[in-house]
Amino acid sequence: MSLVKTIKADRLTVKIYDSRKAMGDAAAADVAAKIKEIANEKGEVYMIFASAPSQNEFLAG
Repeated sequence: MSLVKTIKADRLTVKIYDSRKAMGDAAAADVAAKIKEIANEKGEVYMIFASAPSQNEFLAG
């Protein structure tokens, strides 16, 4: 993953990557960590995933 820049605006963090693949891999890793955290706290996780060409890199991660 090649993180280029991180920008903070209030509570929003924006991360800029050098490629769509790097962005998708990082997003997938962040979501996987959050899923594990919630599963450990609550024992189950309900999710809905988007499925459109713009989500390909994330879903492949």
